[in-house]
Amino acid sequence: MSKIRVLCIENIAVEAAHRQIYRHLASQDDLDVHLLAPERWREAQSLVECEPERDSPLHVHQSKILFGFRQHRVLYRSLGKILTSLKPDFIFLDQEPENFAAIQGILFKRNYAPHAALALVSSRNIDHVKLGFPYQAEFIHRKCDEFVLRHPVDVCFVRTQAAEPLMRKYAKRIVHLPFPIDTTRLKRPDARREAQNQLTVGYVGRLVEQKGVRMLLELFPQLPEKINMMFVGKGPMRDELMQQAMKSTGRLRVLPPVPHKELAGVFSQMDVVVVPSLDTKLWKEQCPRVPMEAMACEVPVIGSDSGGIPEVLGDAGMIIQQADAIALRDAVDRVLREPALRESLARKGRQRVLDHFQVSVVASRMADVIRQTIQQKKD
Repeated sequence: MSKIRVLCIENIAVEAAHRQIYRHLASQDDLDVHLLAPERWREAQSLVECEPERDSPLHVHQSKILFGFRQHRVLYRSLGKILTSLKPDFIFLDQEPENFAAIQGILFKRNYAPHAALALVSSRNIDHVKLGFPYQAEFIHRKCDEFVLRHPVDVCFVRTQAAEPLMRKYAKRIVHLPFPIDTTRLKRPDARREAQNQLTVGYVGRLVEQKGVRMLLELFPQLPEKINMMFVGKGPMRDELMQQAMKSTGRLRVLPPVPHKELAGVFSQMDVVVVPSLDTKLWKEQCPRVPMEAMACEVPVIGSDSGGIPEVLGDAGMIIQQADAIALRDAVDRVLREPALRESLARKGRQRVLDHFQVSVVASRMADVIRQTIQQKKD
């Protein structure tokens, strides 16, 4: 019996660390898996060249891209050539319907691989068709979205349950598929940080207002002297944070973004991670990876009720009402004051990731959908 040939397309897969789900797919006896990634992509603060794949059944291909390093405007120059040579049965395109590459995928599939099934990915949890898309030249992305709506794909993988009703008209089938978390890399270090008098409240992500960064900054002066705070990321609030850090005698640190492979080391320096995001008209948290990554590293998480945060945390984290500074202060105080609670949340968080988000679980679900879709096209 011939194998199902699968072509997966993802921008951040230039880094080998972001390919675990595709390696798991490639390890299936009935799947022949190929990955198309850009020749280079902007990751953290630097350009990353596409890394070679070693000791793996996954086949990696590279392509030059058009329109820079913005996820919503990327086009793959080699896509037609790849489709012609591979003749895939299933195309997994990690793009939202309003993105340029979604139209490219539909048109190129029609011309170069008409027999193939096509899947898109969406984390949309706001009705952008009604409220507008959060991009410059919004009308272009609206036209892209309308095109995909007129040409539904075979499958749309949604990252959160909130995306399901919004995506029903874009695909023949909707499947919930959360972000995969590499629990072999993201885990508590063997050599744990020794218990200290100094505890650290951590934040990882964009340094912007809607992420609740100002709430954390305003919380800092209220914390006891033995409590430190660490921000890891970049954004327009970085300069303001740096100014406060200079006045803090070392208790407030601001670090640049780190490569994905170094995240476990960052989380190991934190005693609690806070995700205090705030909804805006055109944005709220979708399927946030930072709380999943922190839980995988057995770091307790406090998150607001913005978007998909409660869905990610479940009963394995503390959820507070967004924009409630008193609730945030009380939650941080309680977690840092109660070692038993910290350890309980750490264990429950790790187990939740293992049960729902680890790569093998997500890859198994994806493989089943690929097989079912191909079988349905044959029937």
